[in-house]
Amino acid sequence: MEAPRIHVVVRRISEELLEFDVERQHTIADVKNKIESRIQIPPQCQQLMMGARVLQDTDKLLAQIHTGDTEVRMTLMFSLDRLIRQLEHRDPETRIDAVTML
Repeated sequence: MEAPRIHVVVRRISEELLEFDVERQHTIADVKNKIESRIQIPPQCQQLMMGARVLQDTDKLLAQIHTGDTEVRMTLMFSLDRLIRQLEHRDPETRIDAVTML
């Protein structure tokens, strides 16, 4: 039997809700990519939160829900911190990647 997908509800600061389904094994980075495809905000500028906890790109989505749950709710914050760090990085390729995001 196929495992059910997880329904993700992301609230933006504007109170707009983004809703979509993802595979249970996806990471937060995968969720950010899905958000980018919907609202064109690069993953590097997204911060996803559950309560007061900032979720890391490598966090597994499945670890964020209780056993048996099929929905997870998050808040999306827009942040330029990571982009600024990449622009200040010593590695030229990292800086170039940051500039192309702009």
